[in-house]
Amino acid sequence: MKKFFLFFLILFSLGIPFVFSSRYIQLEISVEEGAEGDSADFQLVDQRKLVLREGKENFSFQGNFTLYVTPTIIEDKIFLSVDLYTLGPKVERISKELLASPGELLEYGQVKVKNDRIFRVRLSPSVWEVPKKMEWCDYSPQNPDDFYSEVSVHYTIYYMENSLADYHWLKNKDFLERVYRTHKESWRFSYPEKINYVISPCHLSQVGWDFRFHSALDPVKNSVYSVYNKDIQGIFSPFAMELLHYKYWGYAPKFIVEGLAGEKFFAHYYAKKLKENKSLCPLSSLKLSRDYRDQPMEFAFYSASSFVGFLIERYGKGEFKRFYQEVTDLTLDQVLFSIYKKSLTQLEKEWHGFLDEYSSPDWELFDVATFMLSNKRYDQSIVLLKDLLKRNSGEDKLDCLYHLTNAYFMAGRYSDAASTVLEMMEIKPENPELWNALGNNYFFDGKDSLAREAFEKALEFSPNYGDCYFKLGQLSLKQKDFKTSLFYFTKAESLSLNLLELIEANLSLGEAYDFLEKDSLKKERYKKAKEFSEMFLKNAPDNSLSYLKMGQSLLGLNQFGPAIDYLNGALFMEKSAKRLGEIYLALGRAYHKKGESAMAKSLYRRVLLEGSGKLEKEQAEEFLKALY
Repeated sequence: MKKFFLFFLILFSLGIPFVFSSRYIQLEISVEEGAEGDSADFQLVDQRKLVLREGKENFSFQGNFTLYVTPTIIEDKIFLSVDLYTLGPKVERISKELLASPGELLEYGQVKVKNDRIFRVRLSPSVWEVPKKMEWCDYSPQNPDDFYSEVSVHYTIYYMENSLADYHWLKNKDFLERVYRTHKESWRFSYPEKINYVISPCHLSQVGWDFRFHSALDPVKNSVYSVYNKDIQGIFSPFAMELLHYKYWGYAPKFIVEGLAGEKFFAHYYAKKLKENKSLCPLSSLKLSRDYRDQPMEFAFYSASSFVGFLIERYGKGEFKRFYQEVTDLTLDQVLFSIYKKSLTQLEKEWHGFLDEYSSPDWELFDVATFMLSNKRYDQSIVLLKDLLKRNSGEDKLDCLYHLTNAYFMAGRYSDAASTVLEMMEIKPENPELWNALGNNYFFDGKDSLAREAFEKALEFSPNYGDCYFKLGQLSLKQKDFKTSLFYFTKAESLSLNLLELIEANLSLGEAYDFLEKDSLKKERYKKAKEFSEMFLKNAPDNSLSYLKMGQSLLGLNQFGPAIDYLNGALFMEKSAKRLGEIYLALGRAYHKKGESAMAKSLYRRVLLEGSGKLEKEQAEEFLKALY
């Protein structure tokens, strides 16, 4: 984790795509499979369309080969300098320079796959009209000014300083190592080289991305590329494990290698869900790599992963390894029968029966649910925790309800969160933390009287509960009862035990003094909030809340430019509905006070669209009215 450097954080938070002046070429790559010496036997098994940047070396992996292509437009022709490298163990290389008219189909060459099977590669280039905005960027992992690198046990990880991958470095490294160890222990792999893992905040312009996972493979350079930002987490793709299996066992169709890479990703649980929802992919629709890519990503991935996992668990690793090393797209049925003595249809029926009887272990469900929650995948976490609740009672049930409440709250589903708190209170009716949690959910859901009752009840059980006084102060402030709000905020400040509580208390006191038009006291409180926020930021530089609080403190001091910078930093990191509402509201206030009405209106409207609390929405509506 590098030191905080706000300029780059702001740059990434703006979400502005980078646009290049270069021209682009669209290249269609077709892969046909056939038997050696039988030209009539070839059939299309894979096809991709790539956008290549003119004058630069672009790469793409499909089939069993990596293509490196440098295109140039010469008048009405397209010149391609192409190098092709196959997977090992016997690496083939084909280098050619081709001149083609746009749309012309070029025979590039043939490469061996396995046994007597051959891939025939065809290329068809065309000039591509660049849209006004492109969601790509022009950085290079080989340039130390662009990317830093750090080494873990099995990876060399490349990332941009102050990108989200930098701030989440430890979490991402631990995830990658955990997945690697799982496969290493399962298959006794001991790969001598470290995998080069490039984590970029945007789609690098010369990479042949698989947009299903926002990731890419380059086995020749032992590299995986993934996009990682607030909205896209390509790091959770199976590509690193695909690379590992390609290195050990060579090529297999996408259905098989991706299924093998994903069979440890809780595949049976998700496949069973798909089956119950009648969304499980028929295996016949996954056999050809082209067809596999055309299926909805999650349906195909979990169907393939679960089926491969079923084969391994039911028939053993040795049989599956033989199958993997012999199978191609067009020989899947034949090889499957020769090894398992059953047709794909028969095995598919067995697999469906297996899923009907399958029940995920509780620890596995809880593990993946908390993993999803920690990575802000709230909807997925909620589904898993609700399934767990059906199975558990006592302390285990309380644990599930606690995490489910948190997931509902961060997703902005305050009514559902309140319901889970009430369910916990049936077991622990005198717990002040539960009464406070209930009050918080009522507060953000706009149920002020119920919130007040819950906070007062919490104080009966714990008279020095600072957060309850703070929320009671906010309720009083909302009702324009400034003297009462000052009493509650001052009481909360005297009881605050951590930096965040001290920040919140001083921000609220500053707001109350602002309403009372006591400028010197207001500034004093916002200055204190800023001082505590600076300390919080040093302690938690990867937490969006630290940037939000710094932005709110600066906003209270009328330092609009710096406030906007920090609030954009919070926006860059955050994706929870609850917190996004707070950030957009604060940004709207900053632009409003700065006199930029159009931007303020846009941000206030965003508050109304997010799963924000009722308080933020009411304030946004009030501020919007003031602008008309």
